[in-house]
Amino acid sequence: MVGLVGWIGCLAYASSGALPPTPQQGAGPLDPFPPQRDYLIAPNELFRYFPRVMIRSIFIILFCRGKRPLQALLGNRMTKSEGNPKTFGEKVSQLVSATNQLDVPRTLLVRRMTIANPESTKWASADELKSIFDVIVGQAMERLDPMLLEEARLHGFEPLVPKGSDAQRAEDAAVLTALAGRFAAAEAPEPEEKPAPLPVEPEPILVPEKPQFVTFDSLFDSVVCQRIRKNLQPWGVEETTRTIQLPFLVSPHFPSSFELMLRTHIFPVLRATRHIQLLSMTYNWNSVGGEKLDEIMAMDIRKNPVLFTWDNYWNKIRAGLKDMTLNPAENPLTPLCKDARSLGYSRPTDRDVMLLQSIIHLSSSAMSDMERGLMQAYEQEFDPPKGTPQAREGALRDLFLSWFDSLPMGMGDFLAIRLYFACPLLDTEYMRKLLTNFGENRKKYEKNVPYLTEFVDSL
Repeated sequence: MVGLVGWIGCLAYASSGALPPTPQQGAGPLDPFPPQRDYLIAPNELFRYFPRVMIRSIFIILFCRGKRPLQALLGNRMTKSEGNPKTFGEKVSQLVSATNQLDVPRTLLVRRMTIANPESTKWASADELKSIFDVIVGQAMERLDPMLLEEARLHGFEPLVPKGSDAQRAEDAAVLTALAGRFAAAEAPEPEEKPAPLPVEPEPILVPEKPQFVTFDSLFDSVVCQRIRKNLQPWGVEETTRTIQLPFLVSPHFPSSFELMLRTHIFPVLRATRHIQLLSMTYNWNSVGGEKLDEIMAMDIRKNPVLFTWDNYWNKIRAGLKDMTLNPAENPLTPLCKDARSLGYSRPTDRDVMLLQSIIHLSSSAMSDMERGLMQAYEQEFDPPKGTPQAREGALRDLFLSWFDSLPMGMGDFLAIRLYFACPLLDTEYMRKLLTNFGENRKKYEKNVPYLTEFVDSL
C-alpha cells in the first residue's frame, strides 16, 4: 500500500517536470515571466507523455527505496570512526560485569572469543579491545593468590594459559607477562627525598609483642606444632580409674612425642619441597609473623601449600609401607614406638598412618566443643548434680553419634574409647551396646569401627 501511494506521488511529481508548459492567454514564447499554470496532468495529455513520465517515476522510486540503506551505511561508518559513547560504555560495563568473578584462564578465553568476533569491531577497534582486556585480565590476576601467581610466573605462566593453538597460548602468555611486569613496576616504591631528621630524645626500648623468628624454618615448625598441639589437647585423658593401657591417641604423653618426631623427621622433608620453599619467599615473615601462616593453613587445600605438602608426605609413607619399599630409617613410626614403650601407651602401627595424617586437619575449637559437650551429657545422664534433672537415657550416645559422623575415619573409634577412660560410670556392657549402633553383626563392626571393635574385645 505504501509503495502504491509513493508511486502515485512520484508520478505526479515526475509529470510536473516532464511536461512542457502549455501556452496560455497573455503569454508569448519569449515572455520571461510566463503566467502561472496548473501543473496537474490533463486527461488528454496523459497518454501522450506517459512513456517519459514512467521512466522518470521508476528512477525516483528506485532512488527513494535505496535511500534508507544508504543512510544506514553512512551512519555505521560515522559510528565506527567517531565512536558511539553510549554503546561503547554499555559494552565495557557488560564485559566487566560478566568477568568480575572469573579466574585468569577463563578471562583469557573470553578475551580470545571477543577479539575474534567480527561483531566486536562494530563498537570498538582491535587496539581498544586489547586495552580493555588488559584491565580485565589484570583484575583477575589481582584476585589470584600471590603465591600461585609467583609460581605461575616461574613457569612462564603456563599453568594459567587455557588450552588452544600454539599462537593463542603464546599471545595469552605474552599478555600475562606484560601485565606482571606492570604490577612489579607499580609495586616498586618511588624514591622520596626525606628531610634531614631533627634531633630528638631517644625512645625507650620496647619488648616486641610477638616473637621475632630468625628463619622461616623456625617459624614454620613452631606454627605447625602449635596447631597439632591444640588439635590433640582435647583427646588426652589426664586422670582415669581404668587399669588397662591407654591407646596412643588418648594418652596425655603422646602430643609431646608426636611433636618431637615431627621436628626431627618430617619437617625437614617438608621444608625441602618446592611448595614450601616458594612459600618461604612469598612474604616478609618477620613482618607478617605466624598469623599469616595460620591464615594460609586455614585455607582450602587447593590454595594451601602446607596441607598439600603434608598430605603428599603421608601418602608416600603409606604407599611405601604397603609395598614394603619404605626405608626403615625414614619410617616416622619408629620413634613413636620407642616412646610408647617408655611412656606407657599402646604403640601406633602401620594402619594408623592415615589417622596420624588427619590430626592436622582437625579444628581445635570444634574438638574443644566436642569434649566439653560430651562430658556435660555424661554428667547429666549418669551423675547429675544435686537439684538438676537427669537427662534421658541415650542422650550421651546420641551426642556421640552426631560427632562420630563429622570426624575423619578412625577418629570416631578413639572418641568412644576416650569416653570409656574419661567416664568411670561407663562399663563394659555400655561399650558393647554402643558397638551395636554400627551394624548387625561382628563383620559389620570390624568394617565400620575396627579400632572400637578390638578395644571392646580386650575388655
